[in-house]
Amino acid sequence: KVFNPTSAGDGLHQFVDPRCIAEAKTLRFSAQMKLIARSTGKTVQCQPNEKSLSKGCPPVRVSCWKGNNKVSDHHYFMTNRPSWSLNGYNRYENEFHVNSA
Repeated sequence: KVFNPTSAGDGLHQFVDPRCIAEAKTLRFSAQMKLIARSTGKTVQCQPNEKSLSKGCPPVRVSCWKGNNKVSDHHYFMTNRPSWSLNGYNRYENEFHVNSA
């Protein structure tokens, strides 16, 4: 991930076909992240327990759509890690519940 936060929407995005998701289930997602500055190409530090755009790690965004209508939109922050490895990949995990909206 090349990182230069400019909005709260910056972070990881993954589109999933809704036919692959069953209602009333809890889904767990995970990713490996390393942050690299666009301007320098060097790795960037973030603070996992911060939710601010300037200090925190990028959020994972889960948006749910029904047809052309967005029915939910959530940002999940990396608050489940005690520290950030500057040069290594950092594992992010979280889960969300699928409702009928």
